Amino acid sequence: MTLSVVLAACAATHEQALDVHEFGSADRSEARTSHDFPVATIRDPQLIALAAKFIAERRDGWSTPWAGAPIAPLALEFYQGSRRLGGYGIASDFLTSDPRTLAFLSRRASSDEIAQLLRQLGLHLPN
Repeated sequence: MTLSVVLAACAATHEQALDVHEFGSADRSEARTSHDFPVATIRDPQLIALAAKFIAERRDGWSTPWAGAPIAPLALEFYQGSRRLGGYGIASDFLTSDPRTLAFLSRRASSDEIAQLLRQLGLHLPN
């Protein structure tokens, strides 16, 4: 077996779909940095629905890269009362799943769609 075949086999991952159906029932979303520092709390139902719809439209095509899932600088966590429903991470060109409720998965996203989401939510990526 050649080295390129071995490397290709190691890099290959099984794509998965995320189950994010509960995010739409959230009554708040908390934005936090990768160091768990609170950035904002979103209580506007329309903005929560927008954030839930954004990830629901991108629920397919998730996988764990060979080197492991990257760390997103910002996370959106969804809550219904005191119950945590899950969340997702946001970076300039990728999204990450919530490792507390799912696995360490990531997915590419265009910088334009990320910028639009952040603008609509009134957020920005931390430095």
